[in-house]
Amino acid sequence: MTTPPILTTHPLIEEILDAHADRARGDAAGFAGYRGHVYRVFNLARGVVDDADDRDDKLAIAAAFHDIEAFAGLDYLAPSIDAQDAWLERTGRSEWSEELAVVVAQHHRFGTYRGRHARLAEPLRRADLADLSQGLIRSGIPKDQVRAVRGAFDVGCSSPAPSQEQPCATSSATRWTRCRTPALAARSSGRATTAPTAEAASGIRQGRSG
Repeated sequence: MTTPPILTTHPLIEEILDAHADRARGDAAGFAGYRGHVYRVFNLARGVVDDADDRDDKLAIAAAFHDIEAFAGLDYLAPSIDAQDAWLERTGRSEWSEELAVVVAQHHRFGTYRGRHARLAEPLRRADLADLSQGLIRSGIPKDQVRAVRGAFDVGCSSPAPSQEQPCATSSATRWTRCRTPALAARSSGRATTAPTAEAASGIRQGRSG
């Protein structure tokens, strides 16, 4: 398939992030970095899935929400899905809730996801891992595409500030990747937040671990 052009803005991403800026809990630099991460994940994911069935809008929504509650702590999948569900209901898109819940729920999986709604869940999972690993783990995403996408956006601070015991760099050019390095290690060792089956996504939306 032809790699689509990089989108440096998308109206749904902007709408969602602007409406949820309070989730940063005052970490404006971290939230600015998260915006960059969202756009990198969005562009990397859309580059490996055909343009059909509202691809861009669905990926934009899932990318915007996938780590939205990370500023509150490490156990953020369920709250992020809850926030996504609430927004989908408010905006008349409730029919996408199950699919996009699975997309967000599976993005911490280290191995390939082949379950229900894998058409978008697997590309977003691969995109998130490619960005988190700074392009070292591309999972089939072309190196040139990763380089181009990461070159188009600030590759820094898209993570909440860590505890004082483990300070992060203050520059928005470094902080998100450094803060999320432990998450990559957890995914590699199998200690990451459980990535549930599609059938368990409804439970995650209610705050259960699946």
